[in-house]
Amino acid sequence: MKSNRIEWQAWHPEYFAKAKAEDKALFVFVGHSGCDWCEQMEQESFVDEEIIGLIQRDFVPVRVDSYERPDIGRYLHALFTQMTGREANDPLCLFLSPEKVPLYSATYMPDRDRDGMMGLRETLELVGKKYQEQRALLLNKGKEVLASMPKSIEKIQATKLDASVLSLISEQIQIRYDNEHGGFEGAPKFPRHSVLMLLMELVEKRQDTVLKKILVHTLDAMTGKALRDDSDGGFYHYCKDTGWEKPSHGKLLYDNALMVQVLLHASDLLEEAQYRTYALQTVHFLQSYLMKNGLFAALYDEGVVQEKRIIVSWNAMAVTSLFLAGKYDRVYHQLAIETLGKLLEQGMKEGRLYHSFLPGASPETEAFLEDYAYLSEALLSAGEMTGEAHYLIKASELINEALKQFFHAGLWQYSEGEMAREDDPRDTVYPSALTVMASVLHKAAKLIDPAYEKFMHRTLEVHSYALMREPISMPQLSRVLLATV
Repeated sequence: MKSNRIEWQAWHPEYFAKAKAEDKALFVFVGHSGCDWCEQMEQESFVDEEIIGLIQRDFVPVRVDSYERPDIGRYLHALFTQMTGREANDPLCLFLSPEKVPLYSATYMPDRDRDGMMGLRETLELVGKKYQEQRALLLNKGKEVLASMPKSIEKIQATKLDASVLSLISEQIQIRYDNEHGGFEGAPKFPRHSVLMLLMELVEKRQDTVLKKILVHTLDAMTGKALRDDSDGGFYHYCKDTGWEKPSHGKLLYDNALMVQVLLHASDLLEEAQYRTYALQTVHFLQSYLMKNGLFAALYDEGVVQEKRIIVSWNAMAVTSLFLAGKYDRVYHQLAIETLGKLLEQGMKEGRLYHSFLPGASPETEAFLEDYAYLSEALLSAGEMTGEAHYLIKASELINEALKQFFHAGLWQYSEGEMAREDDPRDTVYPSALTVMASVLHKAAKLIDPAYEKFMHRTLEVHSYALMREPISMPQLSRVLLATV
């Protein structure tokens, strides 16, 4: 995303020092390509002469791309939640002191006060004035927020998974199920890939006709209405309404890669060939619209690829999906091998894994836990599907490095350095990194070395208290538990 005239800076010590030297606070905007409300602020607020003037006069503007730097995005989202008690999404607007003390936070803001929402212009005026006149009060409140940020999850002894937990999962799925339109909860409606994968395992395990009805209704709604593009193919990121009729305009790589996995699994489980057809059409969409020079761009938006960035974890998801599709069309098997080769070649430099890069450019942001998790998963799939041991050897190298960097007695950090934070086992728009890592460890214990099993069990043990009470919020980790009993 590019603003017209605001001189956005990167999240870097240089610009926090600049703010201190100029006696200014920082205005930090967190967003990403394909975000409807980010684009709304782009077109409405960040071209407004008064707003531009206020930002330039009173603040150092910093922009964070939450796809490129998910570690910073997650931290700032956590700050917002701690300050407001509400879940954070992009766009996010935060005001910070040069020492990174939070002063004020908000999500989308219109350019002016409107419909009960405070406008960005009024907010800039208010925060700028208070920072100069009531700085001590703002800083004290911000320091209280920092002091109250969660430091670590509670560690409680694991409880064995039994039939009551399976019943709890079933009950929680039914509570969240939209009986009229299919899917889960209200608008906006997201695909909820990992919930669907867990639901399919329960249908297979329990032969539950009620759960099967929920599964079929949801899949038919998602594939038969506007979430799936019947013209160019592929799935939109979400629908703005409960009835799956008003899709967002962007199609993201990870949504489509994961929908391929969901639909292929559903086709086999339910013996429904149409789901396989939709899955292979989605693979064709990925290849036709997102693939360039052997790798997949992050976003396709209304006929134009607006985000060309190559994200390692998302490409790894696509590789796993291609290997699954390769069981039905060998062309995709070969494409999976070629894509994985390109990803390893360009995503790793001098033995270090990176998170993202632009085509033709050297990667700069080192990998996060999700990159290790999803790439290890893709390598294990490659080893299984090809029978070639070198994929398993490479998977073992990545898993060992992830354990070395991120694993701490059952807890997993998402990133290292300044933004080091424990990863959350709850799935969001795609399965959390630590839950995928737990699945990888379980699989690697069978394919490579049984010693990996102990790390998987320790991960389950540390998170079992939350898992046994709210399994629907961490469906991928619930699937790992189901695989161990």
